[in-house]
Amino acid sequence: MVGNSTDVWNGINADPKSGGPITLNDASGNPTAVTLSYRSYGAVVSRADNIQPNANLMSTYLFNKKNDKVTVTLQNLVPARAYNLFL
Repeated sequence: MVGNSTDVWNGINADPKSGGPITLNDASGNPTAVTLSYRSYGAVVSRADNIQPNANLMSTYLFNKKNDKVTVTLQNLVPARAYNLFL
């Protein structure tokens, strides 16, 4: 089950506008074949402590500006397989 304070949340790298491919880990921290690339107006990658049980959950995220978009690309997914993706 996802939602434990020990779950691994994949962070993004420090490039504010584009990055990747980043190898994604599952909730247990095991590497997968799936990679993520992104393009956005900006990113927040602060490593400061916060009130969340898992600091990465609220300190690495992408954002856009009005009338703009964030593009996230997942690669190496197995065709016809179901995935749970938590954003």
